Amino acid sequence: NWDYQINHPLRTRDNVSADRWPLTSVKGLALYKEAMKKV
Repeated sequence: NWDYQINHPLRTRDNVSADRWPLTSVKGLALYKEAMKKV
């Protein structure tokens, strides 16, 4: 399951919360924060 999510970042963005990706990717974290601002 983890391997599948890691190999599919587009799906990971939708299926995995930031809690499970603490600081895995600075870019991912920045995108998450930007998305939260829009909400």
